[in-house]
Amino acid sequence: SIDRHLTRASAVIHDLEHLQDHINLIATVLRARLKGRDEADVSSGLAEIQARISSRLASPLASTFLVEQLGLVHSEMMVVWTLAALEVSADVRALFEQATGDSVLSLRALRSVVYGESASAAALHELSDRGVLRRSGLLETRDTTGQGPWSLSRLALDLLHGQLPRPSAIEVTRSEELAVAPHVISEIRRTLVLDGSIMVAMGLPGSGRRTVLTSVAHELGREPLQLDLQELSKESGERCRQLRAACLDCRLTGRLPLLINIDLVDDGAKVDIGRELIA
Repeated sequence: SIDRHLTRASAVIHDLEHLQDHINLIATVLRARLKGRDEADVSSGLAEIQARISSRLASPLASTFLVEQLGLVHSEMMVVWTLAALEVSADVRALFEQATGDSVLSLRALRSVVYGESASAAALHELSDRGVLRRSGLLETRDTTGQGPWSLSRLALDLLHGQLPRPSAIEVTRSEELAVAPHVISEIRRTLVLDGSIMVAMGLPGSGRRTVLTSVAHELGREPLQLDLQELSKESGERCRQLRAACLDCRLTGRLPLLINIDLVDDGAKVDIGRELIA
């Protein structure tokens, strides 16, 4: 309806304003750092930005959804905002490089901006491979050494812009129309309502397993995210990044992972799949 459309348009405007205020906040902090001033001694302009940010927190925001879904603390969300600002603002990128002397966007430079030069043990953990930011796939890099550059996942960046994932328009066969015993459908339904459920379709092509799983998932209000494991990278680091991206997608959209061709990948890939999707 037009009312829903206008409500959603208003929400997008709020998200974009929230993003812009965080870009301005980070740019102001970086300028203060370049002038050798302490963050507590920044101009009144910074206080105004922070006030606008605080006043908007009572409204539904994509960033609040991100915090709730992933359990992010304030400092972790500031890492997210910093990476978003670096992605969309050339001015912030230039200020970041001047303030840190880092053109690669390394974790060291990111840590110094968000947490300060003398980072605590908690700060070190939050940017480590054991922290939520990297483990969830919010922070990612294609550099196998971990040096960087580091960036924010595309899905998270889209969310901060107010762009919500849209369900696919595929046609799904209803489960009662399938030649499958009712008790089998009931067992699949019982399993899929459990937290952390993953669907795996194995067997000969055309056997109907994928159709059954997709049908039951849709009836439960869960859209499947099909992941053809045979199409994953052969390099372990990149393969893990792809798997984490799929996990993040499912956590933020409510989709259920549907794995196909698991019987066609090697043991190394199965170890990565188990670690990233199941562990």
